[in-house]
Amino acid sequence: MQCKMVLHFQNGEILKGSSYDFFPDKRWFLFKDGNTEKLVTVEVEALKGIFFVRAFTGDPGYRERLVSKGGIGKRVLVLFKDGEVLVGYTLAVSPERIGFYLFIPDPGSNNEKVFVIKSATEKVILK
Repeated sequence: MQCKMVLHFQNGEILKGSSYDFFPDKRWFLFKDGNTEKLVTVEVEALKGIFFVRAFTGDPGYRERLVSKGGIGKRVLVLFKDGEVLVGYTLAVSPERIGFYLFIPDPGSNNEKVFVIKSATEKVILK
């Protein structure tokens, strides 16, 4: 299944597009750039996170609500090295894995989930 994704790179670059090839245990995947329609190979370690979105035209003024109930798994706060903070729920954060899924509990958010790349984080706090 092809997923709508917004790739946030650690260098600040952002790409919008889709992939049918992403798996959490792979070090790279094929990504179809939404602007050029070309397939590009993406190295996961170069990313900050993979944002799985409902639409590419999100509302930049929308502020996600910190919903305290309704999430599955453990509540987690992620502080990225660039200062961005995300709050959500995760089923697991494994030291052996390159990253983990963060599920966004706010039903109004354009983000359905985020695959957080651990090397791009300053701190991950499980609550």
